[in-house]
This record gives sequence, C-alpha cells and structure tokens, in this order.
Amino acid sequence: MRRVLFLFGELSDSDVDWLGDAGRVTTLAQGETLISAGTLPSQLAILLDGELAVVMPGSGLDLARLQEGELVGELTFLDPRPPLVSVKAVTSSLVLQIPHRSIATRLARDNSFAARFYRGLGVFLASRLRETTGRFGVAATVNVGDQYLEADELDDEGMERTALAARRFEFLRNKLGVL
Repeated sequence: MRRVLFLFGELSDSDVDWLGDAGRVTTLAQGETLISAGTLPSQLAILLDGELAVVMPGSGLDLARLQEGELVGELTFLDPRPPLVSVKAVTSSLVLQIPHRSIATRLARDNSFAARFYRGLGVFLASRLRETTGRFGVAATVNVGDQYLEADELDDEGMERTALAARRFEFLRNKLGVL
C-alpha cells in the first residue's frame, strides 16, 4: 500500500491542497541522491512517480525499494538526528518536495493541522514498523486467545479512510500535472 495514504487519511482536503502549493515537483535522474546519510534533509518528499532505493552507505546494500506514494524525510519531524541511510533514484523519478521550514511554520501556527499531521506520521510509521517486523519472520497472522489478528487487515473505517486518502493522492497528482 502507498504509505502516503496513511498520512493523507488523517489530513484534510485543504491540508493536501496546501502541501501541493507549498512544495515543488522535482525530477530525479536515475542514480541521483535525494537524501544522503549523515545529512539532515531539508525537505519532506512525496514520491509521485518512479522508484527510489533506501541504501546503506558504504555497502551499497538496498534496504528497501520505494514506489509511488512513499514519503521520504518524514523522520526529521520526530527525531532531529541525521539519517543513517541514503535514498537514491532507481529510475527517473518525480517527487514533490515540501520544505521542512514551511511545514514547521504551519505546524507552529495551526494546532489542528499539527494534530492531523503528527497522527498521520504515527500511523504511517506504525505501518512501516509492522512491515519491517514481518520481514524478520514474524507471522502476518497471529493467534491471540480465540481470535486471529491480521497484520495488514483494515476495519471498515480504515477502508473508508484509505479510499479517501487515495482520492486525495490522485487529486494532488492531478493538481501537479502528474498523469
């Protein structure tokens, strides 16, 4: 699932519209670095099209591949330490880059936006943690008492939120001229 949906499921339509206005679309050439290990990113990036790789510096090991709808540079809003990994374009890629300072200003001035934004980041990061845990052999289905819990199962509200978030992502792509 596109990770931006977790964030966009919490934000309002006007929040998503603002992100589009506050950012700029950038084309990354194949092999171009978006985020360098050890350097704080100055932008929140939303991958609109293409593919990125999360790379361990020194080894060149790909830790993850990111597809359309992924967020990059979000941890800076929660942890001021520089990233331990780099992010590079695997293919020519389009990203919406929103300056952290623009988002930080809006967060400081608009408590409702801040609540929606941070909740969205929390839901996004919880999903990433579940996925990472699953890679280490933890079962996707866990038996707890008399019920089975699915790691990626959505309830009705979650499905509605995801559908709304998908519409918001498509709105943003259309607004930015990404077809």
